[in-house]
Amino acid sequence: MNYIDFIESGYRIFGLHPIANGKCACGNEDCHAAGKHPIAANWQHTPDWSDEQIEVMEQTGQLKTGYGV
Repeated sequence: MNYIDFIESGYRIFGLHPIANGKCACGNEDCHAAGKHPIAANWQHTPDWSDEQIEVMEQTGQLKTGYGV
């Protein structure tokens, strides 16, 4: 399944921090969850994204490096 399938099934998705040069791009040098934690601090309250919002997330690369459901 890709993220569109999850959205169409009624799930909410959120982008994850990418891995850059072997480290998490979150900015925490001691990050132990590289590529496995949400970009948004309030991911637990992820809204139902509109089609336009999903498009912006795609264009800005927020879903390219991974997403949570």
